[in-house]
Amino acid sequence: TLAPTQTATPTPQPDFRLLDQERVCADEPAPRIEVVTFDALLNELPGIEVWVTWQGGEDRFFTGFKPAEGPGYADFTMAPDLSYTVVLAAGSPEVSGLRIEPCAAGQAGGWRLTFQNVRLALTPTAEP
Repeated sequence: TLAPTQTATPTPQPDFRLLDQERVCADEPAPRIEVVTFDALLNELPGIEVWVTWQGGEDRFFTGFKPAEGPGYADFTMAPDLSYTVVLAAGSPEVSGLRIEPCAAGQAGGWRLTFQNVRLALTPTAEP
């Protein structure tokens, strides 16, 4: 009798792609990792879980809790001398090596990560 053969299964693609990664040089006391999420049609997307990890720690937070910054916005305060990794719980590329970096004006800078959902799904809109 023949032994069963294993069939390779394709790795599922993540739901989000990284659109942009840029350094943020704001005049604020503590640098942050800012995350903005969009749907496939580039509408900001609230309620997306963000995981951030560093050596010896981790945290989770959600987009949409700072409406003044936009429904797809979330942020995390960075500490000096740590390197952070960010990934979306729904599936995204891992963004690693995020550290506080000096800006041209001398202040400490953080990061802004922009993700887009690659699955076509309409974001509900408020009734007029």
